[in-house]
Amino acid sequence: EFTGDISFADADFVGAVDFKYARFGGDTSFNTATFESVATFNYADFAGQADFMHAIFERKADFSKVAFADYAIFYATFRQKAVFNYTRFEGKADFWSAEFHDMTDFWVAQFDEDADFRYADFHDYVSIRETSFAGLADFTGVDFYDDIRIDRVKPGRTPIAMTEASL
Repeated sequence: EFTGDISFADADFVGAVDFKYARFGGDTSFNTATFESVATFNYADFAGQADFMHAIFERKADFSKVAFADYAIFYATFRQKAVFNYTRFEGKADFWSAEFHDMTDFWVAQFDEDADFRYADFHDYVSIRETSFAGLADFTGVDFYDDIRIDRVKPGRTPIAMTEASL
Protein backbone atom coordinates (compact mmCIF):
# COMPACT_ATOMS: atom_id res chain seq x y z
CA GLU A 1 0.00 0.00 0.00
CA PHE A 2 1.20 3.47 -0.95
CA THR A 3 -0.18 6.24 1.25
CA GLY A 4 -0.10 9.81 0.00
CA ASP A 5 1.18 10.95 -3.37
CA ILE A 6 3.83 8.87 -5.11
CA SER A 7 5.85 9.38 -8.27
CA PHE A 8 7.43 6.84 -10.58
CA ALA A 9 7.95 9.58 -13.19
CA ASP A 10 10.75 8.85 -15.66
CA ALA A 11 11.23 5.36 -14.18
CA ASP A 12 12.56 2.59 -16.40
CA PHE A 13 11.05 -0.72 -15.30
CA VAL A 14 13.31 -3.35 -16.90
CA GLY A 15 11.76 -6.55 -15.51
CA ALA A 16 8.14 -7.55 -15.14
CA VAL A 17 6.14 -5.13 -12.98
CA ASP A 18 3.46 -6.50 -10.67
CA PHE A 19 1.22 -3.97 -8.93
CA LYS A 20 -1.56 -6.54 -8.53
CA TYR A 21 -3.81 -5.57 -5.58
CA ALA A 22 -1.75 -2.41 -4.97
CA ARG A 23 -3.46 0.50 -3.20
CA PHE A 24 -2.38 3.98 -4.24
CA GLY A 25 -3.76 6.40 -1.63
CA GLY A 26 -2.95 9.73 -3.27
CA ASP A 27 -2.05 11.04 -6.70
CA THR A 28 0.17 8.58 -8.57
CA SER A 29 2.48 9.49 -11.44
CA PHE A 30 3.99 7.13 -13.99
CA ASN A 31 4.60 10.13 -16.26
CA THR A 32 7.13 9.22 -19.00
CA ALA A 33 7.81 5.85 -17.34
CA THR A 34 8.91 2.96 -19.56
CA PHE A 35 7.75 -0.59 -18.89
CA GLU A 36 10.11 -2.87 -20.81
CA SER A 37 8.39 -6.09 -19.76
CA VAL A 38 4.85 -7.11 -18.78
CA ALA A 39 3.05 -4.58 -16.56
CA THR A 40 0.32 -6.02 -14.33
CA PHE A 41 -2.01 -3.75 -12.37
CA ASN A 42 -4.93 -6.19 -11.87
CA TYR A 43 -7.21 -5.29 -8.94
CA ALA A 44 -5.19 -2.17 -8.14
CA ASP A 45 -6.98 0.77 -6.57
CA PHE A 46 -6.05 4.37 -7.43
CA ALA A 47 -7.67 6.78 -4.92
CA GLY A 48 -6.19 9.94 -6.47
CA GLN A 49 -5.25 11.02 -9.96
CA ALA A 50 -3.46 8.32 -11.99
CA ASP A 51 -1.02 9.86 -14.47
CA PHE A 52 0.38 7.63 -17.23
CA MET A 53 1.08 10.58 -19.53
CA HIS A 54 3.72 9.66 -22.13
CA ALA A 55 4.29 6.25 -20.51
CA ILE A 56 5.48 3.50 -22.84
CA PHE A 57 4.41 -0.11 -22.39
CA GLU A 58 6.73 -2.31 -24.48
CA ARG A 59 4.93 -5.55 -23.51
CA LYS A 60 1.42 -6.45 -22.39
CA ALA A 61 -0.24 -3.95 -20.03
CA ASP A 62 -3.04 -5.43 -17.94
CA PHE A 63 -5.35 -3.08 -16.04
CA SER A 64 -8.16 -5.63 -15.53
CA LYS A 65 -10.43 -5.00 -12.55
CA VAL A 66 -8.62 -1.79 -11.61
CA ALA A 67 -10.56 1.01 -9.88
CA PHE A 68 -9.65 4.59 -10.79
CA ALA A 69 -11.46 6.90 -8.32
CA ASP A 70 -10.21 10.14 -9.89
CA TYR A 71 -8.88 11.43 -13.19
CA ALA A 72 -7.00 8.72 -15.16
CA ILE A 73 -4.59 10.01 -17.82
CA PHE A 74 -3.32 7.59 -20.45
CA TYR A 75 -1.62 9.68 -23.17
CA ALA A 76 0.46 6.53 -23.50
CA THR A 77 1.93 4.12 -26.03
CA PHE A 78 0.97 0.45 -25.79
CA ARG A 79 3.23 -1.61 -28.08
CA GLN A 80 1.61 -4.95 -27.20
CA LYS A 81 -1.77 -5.99 -25.87
CA ALA A 82 -3.62 -3.53 -23.60
CA VAL A 83 -6.35 -4.94 -21.35
CA PHE A 84 -8.93 -2.89 -19.43
CA ASN A 85 -11.49 -5.62 -18.70
CA TYR A 86 -13.89 -4.96 -15.80
CA THR A 87 -12.04 -1.71 -15.13
CA ARG A 88 -13.94 1.13 -13.47
CA PHE A 89 -13.16 4.76 -14.21
CA GLU A 90 -15.02 6.86 -11.62
CA GLY A 91 -13.42 10.12 -12.79
CA LYS A 92 -12.65 11.30 -16.30
CA ALA A 93 -10.70 8.77 -18.39
CA ASP A 94 -8.34 10.44 -20.83
CA PHE A 95 -6.80 8.40 -23.65
CA TRP A 96 -6.26 11.44 -25.90
CA SER A 97 -3.72 10.60 -28.64
CA ALA A 98 -2.91 7.23 -27.07
CA GLU A 99 -1.29 4.68 -29.38
CA PHE A 100 -2.43 1.06 -29.25
CA HIS A 101 -0.21 -1.10 -31.50
CA ASP A 102 -1.61 -4.54 -30.60
CA MET A 103 -4.95 -5.97 -29.52
CA THR A 104 -6.91 -3.80 -27.10
CA ASP A 105 -9.77 -4.91 -24.84
CA PHE A 106 -12.32 -2.82 -22.96
CA TRP A 107 -14.69 -5.61 -21.95
CA VAL A 108 -17.29 -4.77 -19.28
CA ALA A 109 -15.42 -1.56 -18.49
CA GLN A 110 -17.33 1.20 -16.73
CA PHE A 111 -16.82 4.91 -17.39
CA ASP A 112 -18.71 7.00 -14.80
CA GLU A 113 -17.59 10.34 -16.31
CA ASP A 114 -16.38 11.38 -19.77
CA ALA A 115 -14.12 9.02 -21.73
CA ASP A 116 -11.82 10.93 -24.07
CA PHE A 117 -10.27 8.85 -26.86
CA ARG A 118 -9.84 11.76 -29.28
CA TYR A 119 -7.12 11.22 -31.87
CA ALA A 120 -6.06 7.86 -30.46
CA ASP A 121 -4.65 5.27 -32.88
CA PHE A 122 -5.71 1.64 -32.74
CA HIS A 123 -3.35 -0.30 -35.03
CA ASP A 124 -4.76 -3.76 -34.27
CA TYR A 125 -8.07 -5.34 -33.28
CA VAL A 126 -10.00 -3.44 -30.60
CA SER A 127 -12.91 -4.80 -28.62
CA ILE A 128 -15.32 -2.58 -26.65
CA ARG A 129 -17.96 -4.99 -25.36
CA GLU A 130 -20.58 -4.64 -22.65
CA THR A 131 -18.98 -1.37 -21.64
CA SER A 132 -20.96 1.47 -20.08
CA PHE A 133 -20.37 5.17 -20.68
CA ALA A 134 -22.19 7.48 -18.25
CA GLY A 135 -20.69 10.65 -19.77
CA LEU A 136 -19.51 11.55 -23.25
CA ALA A 137 -17.54 8.84 -25.05
CA ASP A 138 -15.51 10.89 -27.53
CA PHE A 139 -13.79 9.03 -30.37
CA THR A 140 -13.35 12.13 -32.55
CA GLY A 141 -10.47 11.75 -34.99
CA VAL A 142 -9.62 8.20 -33.89
CA ASP A 143 -7.91 5.95 -36.45
CA PHE A 144 -8.92 2.29 -36.42
CA TYR A 145 -6.45 0.44 -38.68
CA ASP A 146 -7.86 -3.05 -38.08
CA ASP A 147 -11.15 -4.61 -37.03
CA ILE A 148 -13.18 -3.06 -34.25
CA ARG A 149 -15.87 -4.81 -32.28
CA ILE A 150 -18.35 -2.66 -30.41
CA ASP A 151 -21.34 -4.49 -29.02
CA ARG A 152 -23.75 -4.27 -26.11
CA VAL A 153 -22.35 -0.86 -25.22
CA LYS A 154 -24.43 1.25 -22.84
CA PRO A 155 -24.20 4.91 -23.84
CA GLY A 156 -24.70 7.55 -21.20
CA ARG A 157 -26.53 10.85 -21.14
CA THR A 158 -24.77 11.99 -24.32
CA PRO A 159 -24.22 10.09 -27.56
CA ILE A 160 -20.95 8.44 -28.52
CA ALA A 161 -19.02 10.89 -30.72
CA MET A 162 -17.11 9.46 -33.68
CA THR A 163 -16.70 12.55 -35.85
CA GLU A 164 -13.74 12.27 -38.24
CA ALA A 165 -12.98 8.75 -37.01
CA SER A 166 -11.56 6.46 -39.69
CA LEU A 167 -12.88 2.92 -39.61
